[in-house]
Amino acid sequence: MNEAGVLFRPMEDFIYAISRTELDLVIQTASEDVSEIFLEYGKREEEDLHNMNVVKMWKEYSDGIHDQFRCRICLTPIAAYLRYRFCIKGADGSVNWYGSEGFRSSGSATAREFFQFQWPNPDDYRSIDPEKQKMIYYQIFPDRFFRGKGSYAEHSLEPWGSIPNRLNYMGGTLEGIAAKLPYLSDLGINCIYLNPIFAARSNHKYDTKDYYKIDPGFGSEDDFRKLVDQAHERKIKVILDGVFNHSGIDWHPFQDVIKKGEDSTYFDWFFINKYPIDIDASNYDCVGFYPWMPKINLANRQAQDYFISVGKYWIEEFGIDGWRLDVADEVPTRFWERFAFEMRSVKPEVILLGETWIDAFRLISGNRLSSAMNYLFRDAVIAWLAENRIDAKEFDKRLNHLSMLYPFEILTQMYNLIDSHDTARFLFTAKGDVRKLKMAVAVQMTFVGCPALYYGDELGMSGDTDPLCRGCMVWDLEEQNQDLLDWYKCLISFRRQHDILAKGRFQSAFASENVIGFYRFYQDECSLVMINGGETSSKIPMELGEWKEKLYMTAEEEGEQDHLDREVLRAYSLRVFTKI
Repeated sequence: MNEAGVLFRPMEDFIYAISRTELDLVIQTASEDVSEIFLEYGKREEEDLHNMNVVKMWKEYSDGIHDQFRCRICLTPIAAYLRYRFCIKGADGSVNWYGSEGFRSSGSATAREFFQFQWPNPDDYRSIDPEKQKMIYYQIFPDRFFRGKGSYAEHSLEPWGSIPNRLNYMGGTLEGIAAKLPYLSDLGINCIYLNPIFAARSNHKYDTKDYYKIDPGFGSEDDFRKLVDQAHERKIKVILDGVFNHSGIDWHPFQDVIKKGEDSTYFDWFFINKYPIDIDASNYDCVGFYPWMPKINLANRQAQDYFISVGKYWIEEFGIDGWRLDVADEVPTRFWERFAFEMRSVKPEVILLGETWIDAFRLISGNRLSSAMNYLFRDAVIAWLAENRIDAKEFDKRLNHLSMLYPFEILTQMYNLIDSHDTARFLFTAKGDVRKLKMAVAVQMTFVGCPALYYGDELGMSGDTDPLCRGCMVWDLEEQNQDLLDWYKCLISFRRQHDILAKGRFQSAFASENVIGFYRFYQDECSLVMINGGETSSKIPMELGEWKEKLYMTAEEEGEQDHLDREVLRAYSLRVFTKI
């Protein structure tokens, strides 16, 4: 057995409380190196170390490098003062015990050789919010969605549908978004994520001028209140983009530092490298090195207080349901801990969604944010289905790998996107092949985590990366891909009707060159999802005698009897079965 391949630390990423009486434990090994793992555990005061409880762990994920094993144990009246170790059986027949002092080839041990778990603090529980698991997100770039009846533009507007650039304005408004709530409701959306709506110079509004004011180009505070109220009437939540990592150069505190230098009350709110401030020379830290967006020092207590007040204000005064937090991985985690605590004090069920393009564990570990943008999911989907850089076997490994990164309770709440305002749209990358997008959506709607749509993807919008991915929403029926829209509607409806897709665990079933199959488990129910992302049909590599088909969809034209062959998965098709 490869002892160096075993990974476990007695920390929150490997052992954590679900409740007062339940603990989850995970341990990783080298791939295919271990046949079985047993957890041996008991109360710390138990003197007989040979009289321990034993539970077999199950292998839940394998990414080709590591296998991950998991178990859940229950101790009453409280899961506290626990002593435990692992009995690991290698594929080579060896047996080793693993504890706080490393490996032993003998089962005999002293108390100090066991790991210990002290106390399940309520603030650390990895509890599940069923409502957050059921989210179907829809991201809207306000200037490009719909103009509505009014015109609030401070800028000259381009004709709707013009080619977008970084400087032009199309005139989308909050009133326009409200006017299209029936469309979003019919699509099956239950949470809108709005790109920034606060006063700013640019069309994207990430250079905030005033965090307490709606940008007049989008409308008024009254327009926004109506939008939130009308969305809530349709059971649609609304979250705002919180750009707290940086501001615009027009923001009052930064202007005050420009004028007063080190005498400014706000001088420590920023990272000024040299005085006086020179915007052309950019002698201060900026996000992405963009001089018009200076970084904010959120280690400063007064700056923290300010943005906590901002966060509470929009929740308490307008009833928003949460925040998508821009560039969250550049902000001190101690601020997110404080911010999360304060937001939950005014709205316990608040959505706190962090932006990161990498492993998000640092943002969502402990009592921090509730979820994060799952760009690693997007990367895998794009690589397999849009770019053909990897096959289904490698895609399966990537799904397993990203599933290893987070506790299951967090995984079910991750924001699983395919596109965003910062990426090329899928159809552009896939060279317009709608069949590939349909398969990407099939993965998105059946995998663990919350599907997240970027406005217009469901209608066939395309475009290279920023600014071309930020085009005007296509409202002309003749320009919309209605077949694609129906595909989205069908899969969203199917997901919302089947709790197993929102709440169930994931486990790989099989993978070949173009085909992936995986299980979803929830309570006593088991579903089997099969997706063919290739040009040719494939024989299903397992018996389906105990499975009943619940859904069949294909992006290809088919003969009348094609879907009746239970042993074949057609090109560009999805099948979902449930265990009888």
